[in-house]
Amino acid sequence: MSKLTNIDPSSQGEALSFYPIVAPFDGTVLEKDIVLLERALPDRKILTIADLSTVWLKTDIYEEHLPLLKQLSNQTIHFRTQSWPDRNFEAKVFFTGEVVEEGSRTVAMIATADNAEGLLKPGMFVNVEIPALARTAVIQAPPSAVLDYQGDTFVFVAVGPESFERRSVKVGRRSEKAYEIVDGLSENENIVIEGGFALKSQMLAELIAGE
Repeated sequence: MSKLTNIDPSSQGEALSFYPIVAPFDGTVLEKDIVLLERALPDRKILTIADLSTVWLKTDIYEEHLPLLKQLSNQTIHFRTQSWPDRNFEAKVFFTGEVVEEGSRTVAMIATADNAEGLLKPGMFVNVEIPALARTAVIQAPPSAVLDYQGDTFVFVAVGPESFERRSVKVGRRSEKAYEIVDGLSENENIVIEGGFALKSQMLAELIAGE
């Protein structure tokens, strides 16, 4: 079989009408965009071939779970598919995305899975099991409890049956349901989660009166 660099139209003539095209690697034909005896053109795709001995698994991680992504790097995860419900497949995470998709508010995580048996197919949906990850206990407060005034973030801490103390806090991770309190609160302290705006209004009134 001659190479493309050895083609000489002037000497080979009609023999060039039928020329074998060899893929650069062993693989599986995924798409065929040409039929028998159809003319092949330089700007037209003929076949799509892929090596499916290893496949990529793409998982969308929600924005509030972004802190977990660092722990998932190079971790082995397990997944299942409805086509093979009795099989438990493994994949190794090699990429955790850096961009949050605006529509879904998710970040892509990609892992590689061995597919020597050819059971996994491109486009297949799977259920991913995230491994148990190390977690550090944190102090959390509902968003309604965390208030702001002139750049200061604070909560109201109950110091008596009808007494409350304004306490500046530092907020870490945030979600729709809870804020992580990095500094300013101790475990088992009671804070105001409803009616905080009323206390804030009273606080502002006292500040104005004292000026």
